[in-house]
This record gives sequence, structure tokens and C-alpha cells, in this order.
Amino acid sequence: MLARKTLIVAVLIWSCHTVFAECAQRVDMATYAACLPKGWVFFRDAALDRLSGCSKLSGKCTGNGGGYPLRGAVFIFLMPADKVTDHPPYRSPDDIVSAAPHGGRPALDIGEVRLTGQGKRCLVARSLLFGRVWDEVYGVEVNGRLFRAWVQYNNEPGSIDKYRRQIEGILSSLIPRSADLDRK
Repeated sequence: MLARKTLIVAVLIWSCHTVFAECAQRVDMATYAACLPKGWVFFRDAALDRLSGCSKLSGKCTGNGGGYPLRGAVFIFLMPADKVTDHPPYRSPDDIVSAAPHGGRPALDIGEVRLTGQGKRCLVARSLLFGRVWDEVYGVEVNGRLFRAWVQYNNEPGSIDKYRRQIEGILSSLIPRSADLDRK
């Protein structure tokens, strides 16, 4: 049993090193870590274990008073699904994306997102608000641990694929902290 735990810890350490070896900005949260692209600004909400990140555009991501992203900006709010307080407990990525708000409109388009690394499953519910802003909710499962991400960026032809790759990179980098490692 001790040999198995040692092997598991060694694999976790190696996989963390491999994932974060090319990480521009590693952000350690209470129960997970993620990697953000170079130049992104981020904030931590310790109470919710929520990471908020935004690609910086001249130091600003949204207009005065918040709201939708400025041109060229992408933002993400990422947190463990068990910290989401406005919904019954999520059981799967399907639960997360099917609960995405759609304001009385038809159900959102839901698709699968291919993340790098083993033990990861990701779905996205995507809608285009007012024909201008992509609004996305991601349900991510990493080795049995669920996360919810909310993302927005403008509908800018020629940039959408880049924005989506950045988000996929962030979600691919998710590493939940093991409860066994937390106790030591």
C-alpha cells in the first residue's frame, strides 16, 4: 500500500512538472492550480476558491463599471463546482453545462472540448449574446474533480480560435490538489 501511494505521489509530481514546465503564470489556489497565458492579469477569491483571469488590453478588460469585455479581451471565472452556491450539487460536466443560463431562449449549443492530459473531460455551453459577445460555460472533470468556468469574449472574426485555444490551455492545465497531499 505504501509503495502504491509513493508511486501515485511520484506520478502527480511528474505530471505537475510536465504540465507547468511551459506555464507562463502558475496560479495556486486552495484546492487546485492552473496556468494562465503570459500577460494575463488574475485575482483570487479565497472564500470561493475562485480564480478570475483576463487578458490585458491596455490595462483594462471591461468598460467602466464592469460588464462585457473590451475588444481583444477575454475573461474567465474558474472555480471548483462544489463551491458553486446558486445551484444544487453538480454530479458531472453535463450537469454544469445544462444548467447554464439561457434567459428564456432555446437551450444552448453544447459541445465537447478536447483537453490535453489524461483523466479530463470537458463540455461547453456556448451562446452569442446580441450577436457581439460569446458567453460560455464550461463543465470540466479532472480525475473525478468537477470545475465550472464562465468565459466571455467579443465576436471578433480572426481572433475567436485564438481566444478558445487560450481557454482550452487554461482548462487543460487544471491540477486538483490531492486530499492526501493537503494533509501532509
